[in-house]
Amino acid sequence: MFSRSCKPFFFLLLFFTGFLFTSQSTRACSCGPRPTVLDSFDGSDVVIIVRAISVEKAEDTDERHYVDGVRSATMVVERVFKGNLKVDDELVFGQGGGADCIWTFKETSVGEEFLFYVNSPQKFSDRSFLPSADPKLWFAGGCGRSTDLEAATDDLLYLENMAKVRGKTRISGTIGGWQNPDIDVEGKKIRIIGPKKTYETKTDRNGVFEIYDLPPGKYLIEPEMPRGWKIDPYWIRYSPSVVRNNYEEAELKSPKQVAIMLEPKKHAGVDIAFAIDNVVRGKVLDPNGKPMPRVCVYLWTREQVEGFGPFNCTDQNGRFEITSVPSGEYVAVVNNDGKPSSREPFRTLYYPNVSERDRAAIITIGPGETIADINIVVPALEETIVVEGILRYSDGKPVDDRYIEFKADKSDKIDGDVSEETNAEGKFSLKILKNVKGQLSSDMYVYAGEFVDCPKVESLIKKSGRDNATIKTNIVDIQAEHNLYNLELVFPFPSCKKKEQ
Repeated sequence: MFSRSCKPFFFLLLFFTGFLFTSQSTRACSCGPRPTVLDSFDGSDVVIIVRAISVEKAEDTDERHYVDGVRSATMVVERVFKGNLKVDDELVFGQGGGADCIWTFKETSVGEEFLFYVNSPQKFSDRSFLPSADPKLWFAGGCGRSTDLEAATDDLLYLENMAKVRGKTRISGTIGGWQNPDIDVEGKKIRIIGPKKTYETKTDRNGVFEIYDLPPGKYLIEPEMPRGWKIDPYWIRYSPSVVRNNYEEAELKSPKQVAIMLEPKKHAGVDIAFAIDNVVRGKVLDPNGKPMPRVCVYLWTREQVEGFGPFNCTDQNGRFEITSVPSGEYVAVVNNDGKPSSREPFRTLYYPNVSERDRAAIITIGPGETIADINIVVPALEETIVVEGILRYSDGKPVDDRYIEFKADKSDKIDGDVSEETNAEGKFSLKILKNVKGQLSSDMYVYAGEFVDCPKVESLIKKSGRDNATIKTNIVDIQAEHNLYNLELVFPFPSCKKKEQ
């Protein structure tokens, strides 16, 4: 996926920090917010623009699987921003594994240009965590700021002017419309609101903006955006300088502003995606008018007759709220696959309370609109039974926050599987469709050395022949003919204290 050419905004998908920009002792990919240009520059041995001139294909008989059949890619250096390399030097880059945060190449990569922030091969004395042990290979991070050259506009604005701006504070980023990539992003005003003064700048033709030499502190970034759109909070989490609240979510002062922190002599980065600012809301009620929680409401396009779409599941009050809906005409549907289940004990139903697809009401929505009171009343429910009990360890102590699972006998007509968590006292309660047969149990994944002085667990792990095991409780056969109470599920080992990490 990392070899794909993309505009700056679409590189939001890869706003992560990879291990190639951390210490050589790192052993696993730790993906998070993408670092700023300055942080990536300072944290790399080499910053270069390269062009792929060839790829080496893997042998068919090779035991190792290489992504797209490519073993390595040869690059020629076209520009050096940092490091001891020279223009026209040739470098061989190892192929990533597709899920190891290392850049992957294709045969079509030949001729493409890249901006790579990398560490020299000699930096890695222990290469056991890399795809190849060859000490001459270079590796580019699939996370971080390494990118196709055409997506590097923000980076190049700084790198090409370092002689003038090195040491100054910088705020930069991109704007764009994830739901509508054709949104015009050129020449848009960006207001940067500080505690004492408001600054303004504009985006270039790629939607990139920057401003230098602002005092350190907290700022609100307010981009000019189309009417009826808002800042998408999901993608903001991958920007490195965003102020976060106690729930680690981005601090959005409004759907139009995002808060960032600029540190002394540092850069602050924020890449803003726009989402349509609209909502479809309503309730799902049972035949007696009581709210139905955890029922998922989907919006299907006018021609759609199956599958998924924008959706939201009801809360404990039966309310749902579907936001950022692409402009168009929809029908609202519940139980989209038509199979009754414990949470949705009814067949497919459309708003306003009809079972026939061609009788469903058309819901038309665009940017900035609110459609309310889409209330769906389910006319009849399948019968269910209640299954209650307690989950314990072998020494009698309760097991809290552990899923109990009912696996129904296979059926093409219903979805009989159910899972619920135990409470603090180890108690559980499940609703199961009446007359459905299946088995009730719980399991726990454990690994060697996880617990303090727990020989029974260690014995069960050793018996599995591995250094880990999934240990099950006893299994209870369920006929689901009537309510069942006081069931007991027991793990075959006592409660043990976990070792401190």
